[in-house]
Parts: sequence; structure tokens; C-alpha cells
Amino acid sequence: MAKKTHYCKGAPIRDLFAEEKACMQPLSPKPYDAVRWEERKADNDGRVRIDGNYYLAGPS
Repeated sequence: MAKKTHYCKGAPIRDLFAEEKACMQPLSPKPYDAVRWEERKADNDGRVRIDGNYYLAGPS
């Protein structure tokens, strides 16, 4: 992050990072799973429904 300028904002990347860093919160020391494992069956179009939303499933 030397002295590069952000391609869109025109400000030094170092300064933009400093602004964001002030708003960052530390991670919890307690480990957690970042995923939720569930078994689902795909419909005829290869979609699965999770929490009311449809997602395309990969080939099985």
C-alpha cells in the first residue's frame, strides 16, 4: 500500500484504509462456524430453497 491512489476515489489507499480501520471491530475470541450445513433436495430445475430463496445447486 505504498503511495497508490484508489482508482475510483482518487485518494491515497493508505488514507482510505486508515478510515476503515477506525471502524473495524475485533473478531470474537470464541470460534464459530461460518457455514450452516443442511441437506436439501433439488427441484426439477436443479434449484434448492433455503430461507425462502432459491439457489442453483451444482451437479451431484
